[in-house]
Amino acid sequence: MKQFTVVYSILLGFGFLILITVIGIFSQTTERLSQKTKQDFEWQIRIFQSLLNSRDGRDSHILFQNIIQKISTPVIYTDRDFRPIYHANLTDTADLSKLVSKFKAEHPPIAIYHDSLVLGYYCYGEPSEFDLLRRLPMVFGIAVLAILVILFSAIRSLQKGRAQNLYAGMAK
Repeated sequence: MKQFTVVYSILLGFGFLILITVIGIFSQTTERLSQKTKQDFEWQIRIFQSLLNSRDGRDSHILFQNIIQKISTPVIYTDRDFRPIYHANLTDTADLSKLVSKFKAEHPPIAIYHDSLVLGYYCYGEPSEFDLLRRLPMVFGIAVLAILVILFSAIRSLQKGRAQNLYAGMAK
C-alpha cells in the first residue's frame, strides 16, 4: 500500500508540474499575441491618420474600409462624443454603445486628429481567439486532473482486487 501512495504522489506531482508549465506557456504566449496585435493595430491607425491628414480629412469612410476593416481586431470608430460611426470585425452589433464602453475599459481609445482637431476615436478589443487561448489551459488542467483521478481509481481497484484474491486464497 505504501508503494501505491508513493507512486501516486510522484504521478500527481508530475501532473501538476506539467499543468503549471502549460498554463505558464499559454499565458505568456497569449500576452505576447495581445501586445503584438495592439502594436499592429496602433501602427495601422497611424497610417490611417497620416493618410487622413494628407487628404485634408476627405474620404475617411473609404480609408476606413480599405485599411481598418482589413485587420482582425474588433474595432469601432466613434465621433468626438464616442457615438459609433463605423465598425468592423464584430460578431454582435446590437448595442454598439455598450461595446464602445467595454472596449474603452480594455484599451485606451486612440484619438484621430486632423491638425489639432479631434475627429473621433478608435475603440478596439481583442479577437475572439484570445478568449479561447485564455481558457485552453483550464480545459487542459481539467483533462489532466481527470486522467489522474482515473489512473488513481484504476490502480486502487487493481490493488483491492489483488488483496481480495490474496485473502480468499489464504482463507481456503
